[in-house]
Amino acid sequence: MNIQKRFFGLLMLAAMFATSGCVKDDFDTPDNNGCLDEGLTANITIADLKSRYISGNLKITDTLIIQGVVISSDQNGNFYKELVIQDATGGILLLIDQTNMYTDYPVGRQVYVNVLNLYMSNYGGVIQVGASINPDDNSLERIPQSLLTDIIKKGACNQNVTPLEITASQLDPVIHQSTLIKLVSVKMADNDAGVSWATVGGSSARNRTIADCNNGALIARTSDFAKFAGSLTPTERFNITGVYSVFNSDKQFKFRSLDDIEVTPSATCPCIEIIGPVNGTTRFHIDDIRIFDSSQDLLLEGFTSTSGTINLAGWKNITQIGNLPWVSNSGGGQVYAKISVYNTGQPEVATWLITPAITVSGNSETLTFTTQDAYDDGAALEVLVSTDYDGGNNPENFTWTKLCPTIAGGDANGFGASFVPSGNVDISGFTGTTYVAWRYKGQN
Repeated sequence: MNIQKRFFGLLMLAAMFATSGCVKDDFDTPDNNGCLDEGLTANITIADLKSRYISGNLKITDTLIIQGVVISSDQNGNFYKELVIQDATGGILLLIDQTNMYTDYPVGRQVYVNVLNLYMSNYGGVIQVGASINPDDNSLERIPQSLLTDIIKKGACNQNVTPLEITASQLDPVIHQSTLIKLVSVKMADNDAGVSWATVGGSSARNRTIADCNNGALIARTSDFAKFAGSLTPTERFNITGVYSVFNSDKQFKFRSLDDIEVTPSATCPCIEIIGPVNGTTRFHIDDIRIFDSSQDLLLEGFTSTSGTINLAGWKNITQIGNLPWVSNSGGGQVYAKISVYNTGQPEVATWLITPAITVSGNSETLTFTTQDAYDDGAALEVLVSTDYDGGNNPENFTWTKLCPTIAGGDANGFGASFVPSGNVDISGFTGTTYVAWRYKGQN
């Protein structure tokens, strides 16, 4: 009897070990949420898939699989029922009827998408993928949550996508749409600095304009439902990462969290000479020009003694390309020099406003002035200095060095709140007879 009890006890103990072994095996086996890659193979790139789209609503009738890495996130509320993925050839936007997707599809997760019987459509210039077409308004419907596991297969996690470092003027609406970009040493447009990104408790989204060092601009679009909607926009220069998009002619992008913003208060813009035609009609105002040394003012000009086309003693107002001179204008109780190619019908302009000759002796000579911009869409204003210019009507034939003062930029929807000071610009190194010029370049 004792032998039977001992034998039964050994059987129970063995069963316990066997059971615990099975449980351990099941626990250690990673499922797909644990970032197990199902090992599917894409048979078409994202760029090649998008190239099939021509117009309207296109049904995909081939068995095609794309793969990409998730670059969007709805964790902080600035993306809603959409997933943006990117491969080495480009990115694409997937419309999905699900919220809190970041739990299943976090940033950096690879996914495989079977696009057979899905549709591609164009919304404001952005190629989108959805499940079906709404017969009432012919719009693209989102992929239902119930079909996600059949259409989207999860892959490896922590796949890094390095954002493309680019300027606003370099962005291509087709090539770069739905990809991760990084803008470096940018600033908010004057009216959009130090204000909330969006409206807490609102029901839409807000546009805030960001300007880069080349006077290029694009719109940061932020949802009122974003967790950071009430956070204030930077007042200093910063770097920002986000997903690039377009809406008709507007360049837009959305960032995912405040972690995508890096404030760089000591950053300055590189001094880049603008060569050739510049596409844009931005309106610029200049005022309060002053050149002084350690003991006296060498030049003061506020444009109050002229009207119409600027014609001041010793100054040059030269239309190098096109026929668009600087003119005197007033507004807000202030008189200033103004120029804009908007609505002139001129395909290209390059216009100079040049000071009288100044004698620079290396005695701490300094230049200051103020600028204001409006309806900024990329036209350029450069500040140049020359010591070999002859004071004639062909300044382009002489040597000019570009200065790097602060110039207003990025106000795409109207006038800047105020004139922006240039800061103190040291010109004491340009000794002898010296000229300072403001050169405007644009295209209607």
